Amino acid sequence: IAEQFSRLGLRGELAAGDYCQLFARTGMAADQNVVARLGTGFSAQPTVVIGAHYDTHELTVEGALDNATGVAAMLEVARLAAREEWPFDIVFVAFGSQFNYPSGAQQFGVGLMSSYNSLAFVELDAVGVPISGSYGLAAEFGEQPETIGFVVGYGSPAESREIVASASESSGVATVEVPTYLASSLGMGGDFSTLESYATTISFGTGNSPYIHSTQDTVERVDFDQVERAVGLTMGVLEALRSDEGTSR
Repeated sequence: IAEQFSRLGLRGELAAGDYCQLFARTGMAADQNVVARLGTGFSAQPTVVIGAHYDTHELTVEGALDNATGVAAMLEVARLAAREEWPFDIVFVAFGSQFNYPSGAQQFGVGLMSSYNSLAFVELDAVGVPISGSYGLAAEFGEQPETIGFVVGYGSPAESREIVASASESSGVATVEVPTYLASSLGMGGDFSTLESYATTISFGTGNSPYIHSTQDTVERVDFDQVERAVGLTMGVLEALRSDEGTSR
């Protein structure tokens, strides 16, 4: 992941340009987040954070859906964003240790994001599942195979919904809102609630699948069109925030 960030011209966010934020875990091996920045790096600069966890539920699980899809979408957003100029910095973070305590998101929040002038945090978590069949989001909201689910944080839900609506319109990607109280049971928003005290938060995902957290979570299960839609929505969020920044100046 760090190598991909470097190839895109993003610099490491840690001291001396390092990409890895190491952290200890009680009774377990140390873990790390991988963090890169696109932009100036000035402390007062408005910053958008885009994140996805890269660990899997168990070492025996490939984790193609959960969460190689989120990491791939994040890297593609980084590639596209690096081609443009933005009125804010963009920090990309691949979280370690979503499934163990302390989580990578907790460590990132305390160690780095707490010092940012943050505009928003966007999470990409399991974005390669079609919303169809009788499982996950489809069971709750009906079949919507070309739709991406989203969850908004408690801090500024109205603003978050406006951003998602703008992103949906500009990208042409349909969305369905997952209420916060249903998010965990439907496999949504694993990291975003940890960071909602720092910024407006939005989590994009496609929910549970019978294959997630199993040995069948392999690349053959991935709906790559859904991953592409998640990328489009995230770029739409950046465009919406760019418009907001332009209006406020």
